Amino acid sequence: SSGINAEYGDNRQGSPPITWTIEITKGLVRTSEKPIRNLQSFTQSLECSVEDLDVSVAASAEFHQEIQSTVTTSTETSWSQTEKVKFVVPAGKKLQGNATCCQVLTL
Repeated sequence: SSGINAEYGDNRQGSPPITWTIEITKGLVRTSEKPIRNLQSFTQSLECSVEDLDVSVAASAEFHQEIQSTVTTSTETSWSQTEKVKFVVPAGKKLQGNATCCQVLTL
């Protein structure tokens, strides 16, 4: 599945600023504990799966780049990094952020 994950802080009715903290995960997150037997086949499977997603050309290119960058520059245990990002939404303002994400099931 794929889509846009929208998060926002709405302070249009408020008077003091509000703090909005989100976690951002970048990279590949594996949910299986099974070892990858053939990294090249696994990578090709991910690449093919991205082609079937209903996303923009830019998002598709970003997914392809992330796959290649991740599998070639890090070990499997560090394929993803999560960090917290803090935003302050001033009174009378609305802050919205969008992140493209996808879930790919491989055998």
